[in-house]
Amino acid sequence: MESPAVFITILTIMSCATDRVWSQRIYASENPLPVGSNVTLYSHSSSPINNGVWIFNNNVILINFPGNTVIYDPWKERVTFNSSTSSLTIMSVQQDDSGMYTLQGENFSAASLKLSVQVPVSHVTLRANATNLVEFNDTAVLTCSVSNGSDLSYTWLNDSSVVTASDGVQLSDGGAILTIMAVTRYDVGPFMCNVSNGVSEEISPSVSFNISYGPSNTTMMIMPMEHTYRVGLNITLSCSVESHPPATVHWMVDGMHLNQSSPKLQLEEVTEGESGNYTCVFYNQA
Repeated sequence: MESPAVFITILTIMSCATDRVWSQRIYASENPLPVGSNVTLYSHSSSPINNGVWIFNNNVILINFPGNTVIYDPWKERVTFNSSTSSLTIMSVQQDDSGMYTLQGENFSAASLKLSVQVPVSHVTLRANATNLVEFNDTAVLTCSVSNGSDLSYTWLNDSSVVTASDGVQLSDGGAILTIMAVTRYDVGPFMCNVSNGVSEEISPSVSFNISYGPSNTTMMIMPMEHTYRVGLNITLSCSVESHPPATVHWMVDGMHLNQSSPKLQLEEVTEGESGNYTCVFYNQA
């Protein structure tokens, strides 16, 4: 039997010697496709291909000519050929079957298709370097891991919002690691990573952070609101603050501490002696 390389050369010479070269395109029944699937590669051509050869990454799979088809190792047990359509069916594909498939036919231009065989994504997990963090002081590092999968793409979510690389936010290791530098109170999460490829996707369990911050954004209200107050009025001073963990409040008047630890300070039937500059001071353990 002549070698496949010699036969391909003969086909090429015959094609060049004809008056007309027909065009064709190759299609796949599924692409990309998961490991273990069957796939059929077929040609859309304007005329039947009587003499042809299927090639994978420059290696011959089979040669077809009128009345006979020769399939080469290691494809013999894995492929079937339909001579009426020139279609090639590969059974139980593996990752090694990813690559360039070419159909060359007499009087036909060569056509190629890149097939991608992928391992479905499974068992996605997410872990953090630490979950108890302090605003502006600490860096959060989240690592997304996958037990199975190939050709992976990572999408990070903070609740329902997509997280992208920006100032203070880094993606590394192909997108599998998310780093948030100098975390803020808005970085609590929950964070998830969505891992996908062309055949599957899976979302990790979520991770949330406990971020300590504040006290900040302190406000004070006085009821009733007056420019000056007459003796005998009841006055309520209220302070609020953003803080996690909750802050403890201390009241001061003209720099002197009052024995009050409530966010509200009640002054009943005020006297002139209670005039002064009132201040609320907050503390937390962040």
